[in-house]
Amino acid sequence: MRLLTYDWAQSVETLLESERVTLARLVEAESFIPRYARRDRTSVHIALRELQGVLQTSAEELHKAQAAHLNADRRGRSKEPAVQLGQTWRGAVREGLLLFPKHKTNALRVTLRGWERALHIADDLFSMASMRGYEAVAWKKGDKTLKIRSEGAELEFRIMEKLARVQDDAKGSATGTPYENYFVTTGMMSIHLSRFGGGIEVVDGDGTSLESQLEELFDRIPREFVLDLAQNRERQRDEEASAQARRAELERERLRDLEAARRKKLEHEVQSWHRALMVRQYAQEIERAVSPDEGEAAEIWLKWVRAVADEIDPTSKRCHQLRHTAVGTTAQEDIEDADASNDTRRRAIRASMEGPDFEAVPRVWPLRQWPT
Repeated sequence: MRLLTYDWAQSVETLLESERVTLARLVEAESFIPRYARRDRTSVHIALRELQGVLQTSAEELHKAQAAHLNADRRGRSKEPAVQLGQTWRGAVREGLLLFPKHKTNALRVTLRGWERALHIADDLFSMASMRGYEAVAWKKGDKTLKIRSEGAELEFRIMEKLARVQDDAKGSATGTPYENYFVTTGMMSIHLSRFGGGIEVVDGDGTSLESQLEELFDRIPREFVLDLAQNRERQRDEEASAQARRAELERERLRDLEAARRKKLEHEVQSWHRALMVRQYAQEIERAVSPDEGEAAEIWLKWVRAVADEIDPTSKRCHQLRHTAVGTTAQEDIEDADASNDTRRRAIRASMEGPDFEAVPRVWPLRQWPT
């Protein structure tokens, strides 16, 4: 039995007091479990029923491909569809008669000759887990591992049949035919039990079968469960810290956007104040240039121009807001409503400013061209 761990994984020394209590309880309960007695198998664990069906179907398809391959050879390599199944069989032979493609991860990576034994090992594992009160998770098509759960932790394991690579040079290298690689089964099985941060590997040894090591494996499982629980706690803490950092960054970004909006609004106020100043100076110039006997029309027009300047000028409104905000008598909603009503009035003023009487007023006035 070989332990597989990573440098960053949790260790028993880092467990919290509650996790140590859980570990002690699981270890104590393990001592009361009777030794597992294998029964005559008429069926497998209920959580493995679907997996059993998939394995049986794959084995039957491979046997059909073998029969089609033999029939095609007897018929002199007929062009019938059976030839394709024959190619499937030749490919399976090159891959050691694996039931599933070797480049894909499967809960059981087994061959045509070893899948029944592997299924029995999985049945023993699930049966022993159920005896101890662990939850055996039902295997569903597409699952890459078998799983058992307890105490909020989860362990995964895969059963693999060992293959050996060989080279077939039956035709001889002198013919120029390249070597072909084949895989053959060694008959040895292994269990890879994994958790977040580590795991255990159990293999057939010299004179020691995998089945005889299952009791020793379950002696280690309480520790693996609690270490996985501690690693999950550590990972959750890191995720919460990352989430908090993200929230803080979003808040900083919100404040930056708010400050940028305030500055942009300030720039708009300054521009409006500048335009109001130019309009008033323009009215003064007109008033100086117009003689007193021009009549009532000049007075009416100048009054209108100064009203336009008052509407454009944001100074009085800003002073009003600051004065009432300081004493706490004006709510933010009231200020926004006032802004909305002022915007409406300003739109009306701007509409009148589009008339020919206002064309003399420039849209932009450089400050340095006007004396204060």
